Amino acid sequence: MPTDRLSAQAQEQLAAQETRPRPHTVQLCIHCTENPAGFWVSPANGNVVRRPWCLSCCQELDQDLCDVIPFGGSKDASGQALAGSGSDHCGRT
Repeated sequence: MPTDRLSAQAQEQLAAQETRPRPHTVQLCIHCTENPAGFWVSPANGNVVRRPWCLSCCQELDQDLCDVIPFGGSKDASGQALAGSGSDHCGRT
């Protein structure tokens, strides 16, 4: 139904919904499912999709098995961390 055919009360409610700030969502760690995630973790040299992990869970990883990249971090074509990206290589034990 076009909004110009709605009652005045319905138009006011619709306008209030459109101007209300939307809730901010936070991605949770896939490992502990409690803490907000801040890092992408994937198997080193693997083709598996990366998963979101939190800092505490990343500290438990074995450095030889997984790549850990902070959200917003990046790597160059050779897979090396770019300067200032804060990337690290880790793997789960």
